[in-house]
Amino acid sequence: MLKSISAEVKPRMVAARREKGRQGHCRTVKGDIHDIGKDIVVFMLDVNGFEVLDLGIDVPVETL
Repeated sequence: MLKSISAEVKPRMVAARREKGRQGHCRTVKGDIHDIGKDIVVFMLDVNGFEVLDLGIDVPVETL
């Protein structure tokens, strides 16, 4: 549901707010159950002008 809301709202909010240098990345490590929280954080950062690279869920600690 969050993804469908994001698809509707994000283009309208992001267009005027992009600034260079505001970047980040997000992921959950393998075994963590907070992927919904990660999606909310990614959404909030994105609509507030950050360029966010979402690395996904269950990312092995060794790759960090």
